[in-house]
Amino acid sequence: MDGPTLAGLIQDLPYAWPPILCGALAGALLGTLGVYVVLRRMVFVSAAVSEAAGLGVVVAFAAQAFLGLSAVLADPLLGAAVVALLASRLFVDDPIRLHLSRESVLGMVFVLSGSAALLLGSRIPQEAHDIQHVLFGTAVMVRWADLVAVAVVTTVVLTILAWLRRGMALATFDPDGAAVQGLPVRSLDLVLFLSIGFAVAVTTHAIGALPVFALTVLPAVAALAVVRRLAHALVLACGLGLIAGAFGYVIAYLLALPVGASQAGVAGVFALVGIGLGVLGKLGRTMRMTLRIIFVCCLLMALGLVRGADAHPFGPKYYSFRTVIVLDGTTLKLTTAVEAPTMKVLEEYAKRYGHLDEIGEQEDREFFELMLKRIGDGLTVTIDGKAVQGSWVRADSPINGRADEQFFYYIVQFEAVSALPTGPCEIVLTNRIYPDEESYHSGWIKPSAGWEVVESNLQSLGSAAQAEDVSTVDEAWSDDVALRDMWIRMRPLAKEGSAN
Repeated sequence: MDGPTLAGLIQDLPYAWPPILCGALAGALLGTLGVYVVLRRMVFVSAAVSEAAGLGVVVAFAAQAFLGLSAVLADPLLGAAVVALLASRLFVDDPIRLHLSRESVLGMVFVLSGSAALLLGSRIPQEAHDIQHVLFGTAVMVRWADLVAVAVVTTVVLTILAWLRRGMALATFDPDGAAVQGLPVRSLDLVLFLSIGFAVAVTTHAIGALPVFALTVLPAVAALAVVRRLAHALVLACGLGLIAGAFGYVIAYLLALPVGASQAGVAGVFALVGIGLGVLGKLGRTMRMTLRIIFVCCLLMALGLVRGADAHPFGPKYYSFRTVIVLDGTTLKLTTAVEAPTMKVLEEYAKRYGHLDEIGEQEDREFFELMLKRIGDGLTVTIDGKAVQGSWVRADSPINGRADEQFFYYIVQFEAVSALPTGPCEIVLTNRIYPDEESYHSGWIKPSAGWEVVESNLQSLGSAAQAEDVSTVDEAWSDDVALRDMWIRMRPLAKEGSAN
């Protein structure tokens, strides 16, 4: 099978340009703010504010679920912004009076926000895929509303920074001297941290926490390593962030990598090059600090790449089908997970609704149900050639309907109404979902006590009797079209004391 190409990206540009543009805008904004973040030695402020923004999203969903508030009053983006701004406000005052360092406040916000988001989010599973999108993020599909929000915040914040650039510079390098000259240092700090809060909240909602953290730190590190003047560093970091945000998506598309980790990777390359150029000069305390920063961020990038590589051992152009077949006593249960390429899902959405400019919540849910119905209608279960009575329903899984990097996940379950035969039988799952598309296949069988597998075409994968969780990534995949239709020949085990 041919992999993704630049020509394919150009063909998919009607669906790819929003995330590319959003990544570029986010990179430009975060790269510029990152110069002040790195100079103030608060490189983990974006991570802490990202976690706070995630908590805001969870609180918004909880308000809708438990308090009955409308999506307008309890908008997730509004919740992210409010909580992120409250967290940013904590960083304005010097905590030395409480015998604390600013780093300890950052750590407290990071840990408390993350744990609270996970605990509260576990109580609202109907929105779990949206919460997971914000907490762990994906830059592969950006909604029009997110793109507009990022564009507006980028324009406003960069305008403010340009207007206050001299005061910001003095307050950053010499706050005491700036105060002596009559500059409102506290107000300038408040503007800076609120700008960081707005920027991190909006961009985290759009592209995820990992690229936000990387784009806040790495372009700034590269710029500060190679230029001396603050103005030059701001412009260079803005440009490097813009390139990393946009080009990271292109790299991810061509090499079938996670988008967020690819954006972090491009920014990491810029930072390493900048550090290398800086080493040619004087390697002082600032350079040693930036090396530690690079180590942490590259570790995060590597974790993101490993996560994506494990989840998708094939290219982003191909469908995948994964089925778990469970025999529990006399009951037959099947769970099928479909990974559909994001670009092809967006094409289907555009054909149905005629646009991609604004994906509304109602349309999103309606399309999700239509996709599940299409999958259920394309699957047929038979035992010994006779159709099994039952129905395919939506599986209760936090990843169901979620877009994770290059794929959308759809999971359905089938529970037979009629009982299994008491003797040997052949179970066949016929798959007519996207029959003309190239696809990969995986699956496994979970027989209960009293049954054994005599023969199955799944045995060619070596995957019989594996884990029951369909969301678990199995290493055994095949593009053999014969595995579209899965069959298993079963027989009951002889009871003790019975004749052979």
